[in-house]
Amino acid sequence: MQAAEALGVPLLPPFLSSRQPPQDMSRGANFAIVGGTALDVGFFLRRNAASVPPFRSSLRVQIGWFRRLKKRLLCNANATAPTRSLFVVGELGSNDYAYILAGGKSLREAKSFVPEVVKAICTGIERLVEEGARYVVVSGTLPAGCLPMALTKYGAEEKQLQAGTRGKNATEYYDRRTGCLRRLNGLAEYHNWMLREAVGRLRRKYPTTKLVFADFYRPVARLLRRPAKFGFTEEPIRACCGGGGPYNYNPGAACGSPGATVCRDPSAHVHWDGIHLTEAAYKYIADGWLSGLYAYPPVLDLLQ
Repeated sequence: MQAAEALGVPLLPPFLSSRQPPQDMSRGANFAIVGGTALDVGFFLRRNAASVPPFRSSLRVQIGWFRRLKKRLLCNANATAPTRSLFVVGELGSNDYAYILAGGKSLREAKSFVPEVVKAICTGIERLVEEGARYVVVSGTLPAGCLPMALTKYGAEEKQLQAGTRGKNATEYYDRRTGCLRRLNGLAEYHNWMLREAVGRLRRKYPTTKLVFADFYRPVARLLRRPAKFGFTEEPIRACCGGGGPYNYNPGAACGSPGATVCRDPSAHVHWDGIHLTEAAYKYIADGWLSGLYAYPPVLDLLQ
Protein backbone atom coordinates (compact mmCIF):
# COMPACT_ATOMS: atom_id res chain seq x y z
CA MET A 1 0.00 0.00 0.00
CA GLN A 2 2.76 2.45 0.95
CA ALA A 3 4.62 1.77 -2.31
CA ALA A 4 1.45 2.41 -4.34
CA GLU A 5 0.88 5.69 -2.52
CA ALA A 6 4.48 6.75 -3.09
CA LEU A 7 4.10 6.08 -6.81
CA GLY A 8 0.73 7.82 -7.00
CA VAL A 9 -1.11 4.77 -8.34
CA PRO A 10 -4.41 3.39 -7.04
CA LEU A 11 -4.45 0.61 -4.46
CA LEU A 12 -5.00 -2.83 -5.94
CA PRO A 13 -8.35 -4.45 -5.17
CA PRO A 14 -8.27 -7.89 -3.48
CA PHE A 15 -8.91 -10.68 -5.97
CA LEU A 16 -11.08 -12.63 -3.51
CA SER A 17 -13.24 -9.67 -2.59
CA SER A 18 -16.93 -10.53 -2.29
CA ARG A 19 -18.04 -6.97 -3.00
CA GLN A 20 -20.84 -6.48 -5.47
CA PRO A 21 -20.58 -5.28 -8.14
CA PRO A 22 -17.09 -6.74 -8.69
CA GLN A 23 -14.24 -4.23 -8.55
CA ASP A 24 -12.35 -3.20 -11.65
CA MET A 25 -9.17 -5.31 -11.87
CA SER A 26 -8.08 -4.22 -15.32
CA ARG A 27 -5.14 -2.34 -13.73
CA GLY A 28 -4.11 -5.21 -11.46
CA ALA A 29 -5.16 -7.12 -8.36
CA ASN A 30 -3.93 -8.16 -4.92
CA PHE A 31 -3.78 -11.95 -4.52
CA ALA A 32 -2.49 -11.92 -0.94
CA ILE A 33 -4.47 -13.83 1.68
CA VAL A 34 -4.14 -14.32 5.43
CA GLY A 35 -1.97 -17.31 6.26
CA GLY A 36 -0.61 -17.63 2.72
CA THR A 37 2.36 -19.96 2.30
CA ALA A 38 4.99 -20.76 -0.30
CA LEU A 39 4.43 -24.49 0.15
CA ASP A 40 1.20 -26.32 -0.69
CA VAL A 41 -0.99 -27.58 2.14
CA GLY A 42 -0.13 -31.15 1.19
CA PHE A 43 3.49 -30.56 2.18
CA PHE A 44 2.45 -29.84 5.77
CA LEU A 45 -0.11 -32.65 5.93
CA ARG A 46 2.49 -35.19 4.81
CA ARG A 47 4.62 -34.10 7.75
CA ASN A 48 1.76 -34.23 10.25
CA ALA A 49 1.76 -30.48 10.90
CA ALA A 50 -1.51 -30.36 12.83
CA SER A 51 -1.57 -26.56 12.84
CA VAL A 52 -2.17 -26.27 9.07
CA PRO A 53 -5.31 -24.24 8.32
CA PRO A 54 -8.14 -25.91 6.35
CA PHE A 55 -7.81 -23.62 3.32
CA ARG A 56 -5.62 -23.68 0.24
CA SER A 57 -3.71 -20.44 -0.20
CA SER A 58 -0.18 -21.34 -1.30
CA LEU A 59 1.78 -19.40 -3.89
CA ARG A 60 0.83 -21.99 -6.51
CA VAL A 61 -2.84 -21.42 -5.74
CA GLN A 62 -2.42 -17.64 -5.90
CA ILE A 63 -0.76 -17.92 -9.31
CA GLY A 64 -3.77 -19.98 -10.38
CA TRP A 65 -5.96 -17.05 -9.38
CA PHE A 66 -3.76 -14.77 -11.47
CA ARG A 67 -4.18 -17.04 -14.49
CA ARG A 68 -7.95 -16.91 -14.06
CA LEU A 69 -7.86 -13.13 -13.96
CA LYS A 70 -5.54 -12.96 -16.94
CA LYS A 71 -7.89 -15.14 -18.98
CA ARG A 72 -10.84 -12.97 -17.95
CA LEU A 73 -9.06 -9.78 -19.01
CA LEU A 74 -7.66 -10.97 -22.33
CA CYS A 75 -10.52 -9.32 -24.22
CA ASN A 76 -10.39 -6.11 -22.18
CA ALA A 77 -8.62 -3.40 -24.16
CA ASN A 78 -8.02 -1.37 -20.98
CA ALA A 79 -6.27 -4.18 -19.12
CA THR A 80 -2.54 -3.93 -18.43
CA ALA A 81 -0.50 -6.60 -20.19
CA PRO A 82 1.65 -8.89 -17.97
CA THR A 83 4.78 -7.73 -19.83
CA ARG A 84 4.13 -4.17 -18.63
CA SER A 85 3.02 -5.04 -15.09
CA LEU A 86 4.98 -5.04 -11.84
CA PHE A 87 4.67 -8.27 -9.85
CA VAL A 88 5.46 -8.40 -6.13
CA VAL A 89 6.08 -11.89 -4.72
CA GLY A 90 6.22 -11.86 -0.95
CA GLU A 91 6.52 -11.78 1.89
CA LEU A 92 6.54 -15.61 1.79
CA GLY A 93 8.17 -18.06 4.15
CA SER A 94 7.19 -16.69 7.55
CA ASN A 95 3.89 -18.56 7.64
CA ASP A 96 5.53 -21.74 6.37
CA TYR A 97 7.99 -21.79 9.27
CA ALA A 98 5.31 -20.75 11.75
CA TYR A 99 3.16 -23.74 10.75
CA ILE A 100 6.17 -26.08 10.89
CA LEU A 101 7.09 -24.89 14.40
CA ALA A 102 3.49 -24.93 15.61
CA GLY A 103 3.24 -28.50 14.34
CA GLY A 104 5.83 -29.57 16.88
CA LYS A 105 9.01 -29.35 14.81
CA SER A 106 12.19 -27.90 16.30
CA LEU A 107 14.02 -24.87 14.96
CA ARG A 108 16.68 -27.21 13.60
CA GLU A 109 14.01 -29.15 11.71
CA ALA A 110 12.39 -25.94 10.47
CA LYS A 111 15.76 -24.80 9.12
CA SER A 112 16.06 -28.03 7.15
CA PHE A 113 12.91 -27.05 5.23
CA VAL A 114 14.33 -23.70 4.04
CA PRO A 115 15.54 -25.12 0.69
CA GLU A 116 12.02 -26.47 0.04
CA VAL A 117 10.42 -23.11 0.82
CA VAL A 118 12.90 -21.21 -1.37
CA LYS A 119 12.42 -23.72 -4.19
CA ALA A 120 8.63 -23.23 -4.03
CA ILE A 121 9.06 -19.44 -4.25
CA CYS A 122 11.41 -19.75 -7.23
CA THR A 123 9.04 -22.16 -8.97
CA GLY A 124 6.30 -19.56 -8.55
CA ILE A 125 8.53 -16.85 -10.00
CA GLU A 126 9.30 -19.01 -13.02
CA ARG A 127 5.61 -19.65 -13.58
CA LEU A 128 4.99 -15.91 -13.60
CA VAL A 129 7.81 -15.40 -16.09
CA GLU A 130 6.21 -18.06 -18.30
CA GLU A 131 2.96 -16.09 -18.06
CA GLY A 132 4.73 -13.00 -19.39
CA ALA A 133 5.99 -11.26 -16.24
CA ARG A 134 9.03 -9.06 -16.98
CA TYR A 135 9.24 -6.97 -13.79
CA VAL A 136 9.25 -8.97 -10.55
CA VAL A 137 10.03 -7.89 -6.98
CA VAL A 138 10.78 -10.75 -4.57
CA SER A 139 10.90 -9.90 -0.89
CA GLY A 140 12.60 -11.75 1.93
CA THR A 141 11.17 -12.22 5.42
CA LEU A 142 11.36 -9.90 8.40
CA PRO A 143 13.15 -10.77 11.67
CA ALA A 144 10.60 -13.24 13.06
CA GLY A 145 12.24 -13.29 16.48
CA CYS A 146 11.25 -9.65 16.97
CA LEU A 147 7.52 -10.10 16.50
CA PRO A 148 5.54 -9.59 19.73
CA MET A 149 3.60 -12.76 18.90
CA ALA A 150 6.79 -14.82 18.65
CA LEU A 151 8.30 -13.24 21.75
CA THR A 152 5.14 -14.05 23.70
CA LYS A 153 4.87 -17.61 22.38
CA TYR A 154 8.49 -18.69 22.33
CA GLY A 155 10.00 -16.41 24.96
CA ALA A 156 8.83 -18.66 27.78
CA GLU A 157 10.38 -21.67 26.05
CA GLU A 158 13.70 -19.85 25.77
CA LYS A 159 13.59 -18.98 29.47
CA GLN A 160 13.02 -22.63 30.34
CA LEU A 161 15.94 -23.52 28.10
CA GLN A 162 18.10 -21.02 29.95
CA ALA A 163 17.13 -22.45 33.33
CA GLY A 164 18.11 -25.96 32.25
CA THR A 165 21.40 -25.05 30.57
CA ARG A 166 24.42 -24.36 32.75
CA GLY A 167 26.73 -21.57 31.75
CA LYS A 168 24.16 -19.95 29.47
CA ASN A 169 22.62 -16.55 30.01
CA ALA A 170 19.95 -14.43 28.37
CA THR A 171 22.34 -13.17 25.69
CA GLU A 172 22.49 -16.70 24.29
CA TYR A 173 18.80 -16.51 23.38
CA TYR A 174 17.93 -12.81 23.25
CA ASP A 175 19.64 -10.12 21.20
CA ARG A 176 21.32 -7.72 23.62
CA ARG A 177 20.38 -4.58 21.64
CA THR A 178 16.82 -5.39 20.59
CA GLY A 179 15.53 -8.08 22.95
CA CYS A 180 14.60 -10.27 19.96
CA LEU A 181 14.91 -14.06 19.89
CA ARG A 182 18.25 -14.80 18.28
CA ARG A 183 17.53 -18.31 17.02
CA LEU A 184 14.28 -17.36 15.28
CA ASN A 185 16.07 -14.46 13.63
CA GLY A 186 18.78 -16.87 12.55
CA LEU A 187 16.16 -18.93 10.72
CA ALA A 188 14.93 -15.80 8.92
CA GLU A 189 18.47 -14.77 8.00
CA TYR A 190 19.20 -18.22 6.57
CA HIS A 191 16.01 -18.09 4.49
CA ASN A 192 16.85 -14.62 3.18
CA TRP A 193 20.38 -15.63 2.25
CA MET A 194 19.19 -18.67 0.31
CA LEU A 195 16.43 -16.69 -1.41
CA ARG A 196 18.76 -13.85 -2.39
CA GLU A 197 21.20 -16.35 -3.93
CA ALA A 198 18.35 -18.09 -5.76
CA VAL A 199 17.05 -14.79 -7.16
CA GLY A 200 20.56 -14.10 -8.45
CA ARG A 201 20.53 -17.42 -10.31
CA LEU A 202 17.10 -16.68 -11.78
CA ARG A 203 18.37 -13.28 -12.89
CA ARG A 204 21.05 -15.01 -14.94
CA LYS A 205 18.60 -17.61 -16.25
CA TYR A 206 16.09 -14.98 -17.42
CA PRO A 207 18.19 -12.02 -18.60
CA THR A 208 15.18 -10.30 -20.25
CA THR A 209 13.28 -10.29 -16.95
CA LYS A 210 14.14 -7.68 -14.33
CA LEU A 211 14.20 -9.36 -10.92
CA VAL A 212 14.56 -7.36 -7.70
CA PHE A 213 15.42 -8.84 -4.30
CA ALA A 214 13.75 -6.63 -1.69
CA ASP A 215 15.20 -6.93 1.81
CA PHE A 216 12.60 -7.08 4.58
CA TYR A 217 15.00 -8.00 7.36
CA ARG A 218 17.53 -5.14 7.39
CA PRO A 219 15.07 -2.22 7.49
CA VAL A 220 13.07 -3.75 10.35
CA ALA A 221 16.24 -4.61 12.26
CA ARG A 222 17.44 -1.05 11.80
CA LEU A 223 14.18 0.38 13.12
CA LEU A 224 14.37 -1.85 16.18
CA ARG A 225 17.99 -0.98 16.95
CA ARG A 226 17.59 2.80 16.61
CA PRO A 227 13.83 3.49 16.75
CA ALA A 228 14.06 7.10 18.00
CA LYS A 229 16.23 8.07 15.04
CA PHE A 230 13.31 7.28 12.73
CA GLY A 231 10.57 8.76 14.90
CA PHE A 232 9.44 5.60 16.68
CA THR A 233 9.37 6.75 20.27
CA GLU A 234 7.52 3.84 21.88
CA GLU A 235 8.92 0.46 22.91
CA PRO A 236 9.82 -1.06 19.50
CA ILE A 237 8.98 -4.71 20.29
CA ARG A 238 5.65 -3.89 21.94
CA ALA A 239 2.50 -3.94 19.81
CA CYS A 240 0.33 -0.86 19.46
CA CYS A 241 -2.93 -2.85 19.40
CA GLY A 242 -3.27 -5.83 21.69
CA GLY A 243 -4.51 -7.45 24.86
CA GLY A 244 -1.74 -6.81 27.36
CA GLY A 245 1.34 -8.66 28.53
CA PRO A 246 5.02 -7.71 28.21
CA TYR A 247 4.70 -7.21 24.45
CA ASN A 248 1.01 -6.22 24.41
CA TYR A 249 0.17 -9.42 22.56
CA ASN A 250 -2.39 -11.84 23.95
CA PRO A 251 -3.81 -14.55 21.66
CA GLY A 252 -6.91 -14.59 23.86
CA ALA A 253 -7.49 -10.86 23.28
CA ALA A 254 -6.11 -10.17 19.82
CA CYS A 255 -6.28 -6.75 18.19
CA GLY A 256 -9.89 -5.98 17.32
CA SER A 257 -11.39 -8.17 20.02
CA PRO A 258 -13.34 -6.74 22.99
CA GLY A 259 -10.41 -7.23 25.36
CA ALA A 260 -7.87 -5.36 23.24
CA THR A 261 -6.83 -1.72 23.38
CA VAL A 262 -5.20 0.56 20.80
CA CYS A 263 -2.36 2.99 21.43
CA ARG A 264 -2.90 6.72 20.93
CA ASP A 265 -0.32 7.17 18.18
CA PRO A 266 0.34 4.13 15.94
CA SER A 267 2.98 6.07 14.00
CA ALA A 268 5.19 6.02 17.13
CA HIS A 269 5.20 2.20 17.12
CA VAL A 270 7.01 -0.26 14.86
CA HIS A 271 4.57 -3.11 15.48
CA TRP A 272 0.82 -2.83 15.00
CA ASP A 273 -0.89 -6.02 16.24
CA GLY A 274 1.98 -8.29 17.19
CA ILE A 275 2.15 -9.87 13.74
CA HIS A 276 2.09 -6.95 11.30
CA LEU A 277 3.96 -3.65 11.34
CA THR A 278 2.43 -0.19 11.49
CA GLU A 279 1.86 1.88 8.36
CA ALA A 280 4.73 4.16 9.43
CA ALA A 281 7.12 1.19 9.54
CA TYR A 282 5.90 -0.14 6.21
CA LYS A 283 6.39 3.28 4.68
CA TYR A 284 10.03 3.29 5.75
CA ILE A 285 10.53 -0.15 4.19
CA ALA A 286 8.70 0.79 0.96
CA ASP A 287 10.81 3.95 0.57
CA GLY A 288 13.95 1.82 0.94
CA TRP A 289 12.76 -0.60 -1.72
CA LEU A 290 11.92 2.19 -4.15
CA SER A 291 15.23 4.02 -3.66
CA GLY A 292 17.43 0.95 -3.60
CA LEU A 293 18.55 1.31 0.01
CA TYR A 294 16.98 -2.07 0.76
CA ALA A 295 16.46 -3.48 -2.74
CA TYR A 296 18.69 -4.54 -5.60
CA PRO A 297 18.20 -3.13 -8.12
CA PRO A 298 15.99 -0.22 -6.92
CA VAL A 299 12.31 -0.77 -7.67
CA LEU A 300 12.13 2.70 -9.22
CA ASP A 301 14.62 1.53 -11.86
CA LEU A 302 12.00 -0.90 -13.14
CA LEU A 303 9.52 1.89 -13.72
CA GLN A 304 11.70 4.15 -15.83
